[in-house]
Amino acid sequence: MTQSLQRSEQRYLEMVTSVPGAMYQFLVRPGDKPELAYMSPKINEMFNVEIQSFDDLLQLMHPDDRERWMQSFEDDRDGVVRHFQGRFLYFGDLIAWWQSNSCQTRRPNGERIINGLLFDITERKEIEKNLLAVQQRLALATQTARIGTWEARLPTGALIADDNLIGLFDCSHAEFPQQISALSQLLLPENVDEWRAICSPGTDLENVAGELRLPDRDGLIRYLVCVAAVERDEQGHPSRLVGVMYDVTQLKRKELEITDSEQRLELAITAGGIGLWDWHVQSGSVTYNQQWAAMLGFQPGEIEPSLSAWERLVHPDDRLKVEQALLSHFKLQSDIHVCEQRLLTKAGKWKWIRASGRVVERDAAGLPLRMIGVHIDIDSIRRQEEEMRESLAIHDLIFQHASVGLAMTKDRRFIRVSQLLLNMLGLRAEELEGQPTRILYPDDESYAVIGRLIESEFPVGRMVNHELCLVRSDGTEFWGRMQGK
Repeated sequence: MTQSLQRSEQRYLEMVTSVPGAMYQFLVRPGDKPELAYMSPKINEMFNVEIQSFDDLLQLMHPDDRERWMQSFEDDRDGVVRHFQGRFLYFGDLIAWWQSNSCQTRRPNGERIINGLLFDITERKEIEKNLLAVQQRLALATQTARIGTWEARLPTGALIADDNLIGLFDCSHAEFPQQISALSQLLLPENVDEWRAICSPGTDLENVAGELRLPDRDGLIRYLVCVAAVERDEQGHPSRLVGVMYDVTQLKRKELEITDSEQRLELAITAGGIGLWDWHVQSGSVTYNQQWAAMLGFQPGEIEPSLSAWERLVHPDDRLKVEQALLSHFKLQSDIHVCEQRLLTKAGKWKWIRASGRVVERDAAGLPLRMIGVHIDIDSIRRQEEEMRESLAIHDLIFQHASVGLAMTKDRRFIRVSQLLLNMLGLRAEELEGQPTRILYPDDESYAVIGRLIESEFPVGRMVNHELCLVRSDGTEFWGRMQGK
């Protein structure tokens, strides 16, 4: 009996050290505040703090999170997984973000036992903050420049557009076509072939572009620039176009400069559940917990307790990578095995999983006997990263191929300048980027006039649209129009 208890305790300690978070247990007696029954030593490794009691946790917690955290204990439902995100405040003003996943059980005497895992999500929160800032800038840019985004699903011919694009065609949602072919009805007859060419990219094209012409309600011709990135299936056939359109009518009529814009980006990073696995390497026997199975849409009884269950689910393109990472860990070339891979869900879809684990038992020759690890669902993060790459690629495409000179500035210094504007000014990027915008003006008064416009219009969100005299690198002057917000 003693040996059995010792083995159980050893197995528990090994699992605690393998989990990438701190395991904890709270005891909640009726009418009393929670007590900290257990906190794994991993909390010290994660946040460099000692937690001995519930009051220690409460003291460490950010003041704005304490009341909300205490209220979470009022949820006394058994068997319900709870998620909570909060902040630790220590060393004066250092903030660390954490997330807890917990579940409670009730004893016959009314006491509640809450078991959970606590993870450090500080890095993920910083990513979310940066992504939100990018999203806000992109939304402002597209709205300011009246750039519409669209998507064409080539196998079905479905056409999806945002509100900005529908506005460019001067249509209502009900009037705007939902098929690629039907959009031709809104264009000039001689321009239909141009649109068909855009929607039928050649085999070697990564992006397509063209100019669309359509009559407005006054009978005048309006011009739209259309740019899109081409996505292809495994056979190399075009499957989807993701792009933008923007109105260059004023440029065509008056040669006005159009500001740069970016496609709106929607990324969200959500936390997934934790799946535990315990692998006896020599026999191939593997114990998977309920969350491991649920992560892939299975019931626990539907997963065979063996390595072959994983082998049947792993993506063929990822299997060699995973096996090489495992071999490296088996040979003591890595302290912890970490590898991202795709697993097949019960619904027949591939889901990205991050596997991490450690060999906890070896034989006399150093060969692995037992390995314990976890699976974390990172599918949404991987897909969102791919969407961001697509969005940035489209933004770069617009920036470099727009038919007007574009620039991004901050505090009246150039951050980025398109090649067309550099050609206009006779300068190289390294001569302009990072420099004050003053170098483009013939005198201080001209520079000051624009400065006063910026100071009066930008803070209240109004557009600056102003003709001004600029200076090329050879000293010659020319007239242009600045438009920005």
